Amino acid sequence: MKLAIVGAAGSIGAPTAFYIAQRNIVDKIVLIDPNQKLLKNHAMDMTQAVLEVSDSEISTGDYKDLAGVDIIILSAAQPAAAVTSRNAWLKGNLELLRDVTGEIKKHVRDKVIIVVTNPVDICTYYVYKQLGWSRNKIVGFNVNDSVRVRWALHKTTGLDYKKLDGLCIGEHGMYQVPLFSQVTYEGKPLAITDEVRAATNKAIHDWTTEFLELADARTTGWLCCITLSDLVADLVKGSSKPIVSTTPLEGEYRERDICLGVPVMLGPTGIQEIVSLPISAEERMQFHEAAENVRRVIRDAGLQ
Repeated sequence: MKLAIVGAAGSIGAPTAFYIAQRNIVDKIVLIDPNQKLLKNHAMDMTQAVLEVSDSEISTGDYKDLAGVDIIILSAAQPAAAVTSRNAWLKGNLELLRDVTGEIKKHVRDKVIIVVTNPVDICTYYVYKQLGWSRNKIVGFNVNDSVRVRWALHKTTGLDYKKLDGLCIGEHGMYQVPLFSQVTYEGKPLAITDEVRAATNKAIHDWTTEFLELADARTTGWLCCITLSDLVADLVKGSSKPIVSTTPLEGEYRERDICLGVPVMLGPTGIQEIVSLPISAEERMQFHEAAENVRRVIRDAGLQ
């Protein structure tokens, strides 16, 4: 299987390429980025680094090397800056994505594309409309919020992180919806009190605010390389359990003509199923509020 990473010299693309190669998930990894010197540096270094553990072939290339690709990771983005919301990156990243999607369309069609560029809900919607591909091929990267919900529950309750399971749907931003009604511990439903819920939401909010204000010109590359590699492994081998993806909705969760994070099952052809969970009335209302907020941003950007 062949994987291409567009934006491969960046703080998400480079570690993701390395970790996927280290795990030997795909046969070929093509790195694409305008920063050719840094790209070559990464490829030369990675190739030697994974020799003992992987048969993955790593190379640099350009858009014509998308020929024969099975999966594209689109992590290209403007340099990060101090912001209070990921939406602040929208204008610059849409301009970048216009050019990138134009190049992608010249060389490949209807392959699985993982959109990482933030704000991911709006950027995934834009890529979906620009490419015109089947909606099951469009996989917006929205896994990290679920990790942070589990982390915050662990931090708040002291419970073992590895035994906690839970998902976070909705917007990748202020309107995220932690599914407290679906949290399990050791595979069994876990009752979440109002106090724990409030403390968990505060821990997530405080962490996000502090991280976005660091202004260090990088994003969460280390977490992303782990969760993106898991996502790619699910695409290659098939999901064993639902994972959250920002996905084009056409009636699921009572929303349509929008991209939001929902639970999905993945396989080699992309999204196999959007999983309908029995979420609470409050969570459903919060999800609708997330949809309305994303729609407003999409309209304000002239995309709808």
